[in-house]
Amino acid sequence: MSTVDIALRLSGHLPPSQELNYCLGLSPTWTARKGEQIAKRRVQPIDVWLLNLVKYESDRPEMVINQYWLQVSALITKLAPALASLDRTQCKADLFVSTIVNEDQGGLSLPPGLISAAAAANLSLQLSILVMPDSDEGSELLTSETAEPSHESSISVE
Repeated sequence: MSTVDIALRLSGHLPPSQELNYCLGLSPTWTARKGEQIAKRRVQPIDVWLLNLVKYESDRPEMVINQYWLQVSALITKLAPALASLDRTQCKADLFVSTIVNEDQGGLSLPPGLISAAAAANLSLQLSILVMPDSDEGSELLTSETAEPSHESSISVE
């Protein structure tokens, strides 16, 4: 099973928050402005406006996941004119897709409709894929004493 999280992210030198929210017709899930103190010893280096679009587990029925993709694609298509009005020399706009994969052979597939909507809105696609297998089977293929494979199922190179 995997977790998939998708967000619209704007960063760089952004218009004032109220102006940006009005332009997009939405309020962000999270925002930070350049110069804000965001941690004890860290000052925000750039403006960031983030809107979480969907978060789901991959074990959901395929029909439900497809509906999520359709909803995200429709929202991006709706926002495309507003996103086009932003000065892209001053800011970046991207579709941020993050997944935590809990299987050894997991992956992520993005439907053509989502890719098309992102391209039409001039969004770059940023992917973050973290693989965290549930089991540690095969995690120690080599032992420190023998430097030989410790499992019969491992591949040997001759």
